[in-house]
Amino acid sequence: MEWTENLIPLAPFVMVIAIIGFVSFRKRAQDRHRAELQKDLLTKFSSAQELTEFMKTDGGKLLMPEPARARTPAHGAGAGILVTIIGSGILFASHFAARGDDSGPNMKVAGMIVIAAGIGLLISAIFTHLIARKWGEQNQQPR
Repeated sequence: MEWTENLIPLAPFVMVIAIIGFVSFRKRAQDRHRAELQKDLLTKFSSAQELTEFMKTDGGKLLMPEPARARTPAHGAGAGILVTIIGSGILFASHFAARGDDSGPNMKVAGMIVIAAGIGLLISAIFTHLIARKWGEQNQQPR
């Protein structure tokens, strides 16, 4: 077996890392550009009243949108459910793989790994919800 054959299983992981890196780099560049544009725009106004009037217009809302809402534990739960369903589909499909082919056991392993990742996301969402609720209760109590 050649050394290049050992690299083949790593290719999907390298591809995912490359895609995530590219998307992250592009988002950072867009955020930097928007921040510079907003900073330049703010220097054009001489008073807070002018800025307030501009922000009420459609153009102001377009150039300076509301900040994005924080992700909630429900987002993680949704991702966990989706990943678990995908893993279940892979596991289900492994039963119908060609009998003479070695792909059946490999698909079972892949399905189990994907299901485990989905369950991990669900558990993470549950703990995040519980911790956020507990911290919210602590912040509401008078000191």
